[in-house]
Amino acid sequence: MRRRLWRRALDGRVLFALAVLALFGYVLFETAGLSARAQQFPIATALPAIALAAVQVVRELRAAARGPADAPVEGAVALSALAQFAAFFAVVGLFGLLAAVPLFSLLYLRVVAGESWARSAVYAALAWAFTLAVFVSLLHVPLPAGIIPPLVVGTEQ
Repeated sequence: MRRRLWRRALDGRVLFALAVLALFGYVLFETAGLSARAQQFPIATALPAIALAAVQVVRELRAAARGPADAPVEGAVALSALAQFAAFFAVVGLFGLLAAVPLFSLLYLRVVAGESWARSAVYAALAWAFTLAVFVSLLHVPLPAGIIPPLVVGTEQ
């Protein structure tokens, strides 16, 4: 019984979550020699990623203890997530990050999540304001512009 549990626990999902956890741990390790300013972005991205990966490891181990999951449903969800991921980066490549965040937020909430247009628009506006305030105004990170000329302030030329 215990042996089967370990075999299920060490399948691809758990190993992938552990690999992500190790990768971002390595990112934190490598930033130790950098200046305080250069450490800001890696730390700001690595710490939440480590927390999420640790939560995912625990979730996968609990799921392995319950038994095998329904693989076709997981496969469909994984393909849908991969398609959404690819679509987001295609929009970033076309319009730039500052324009892609509200556009993708609006479309995702309306089409995938089924939210109302009003709620989706409010969330998209808040996501744009947050991105502009944090990355452009506060951290002064030059955000990439897309292939189509930027219509929004704060994008790199």
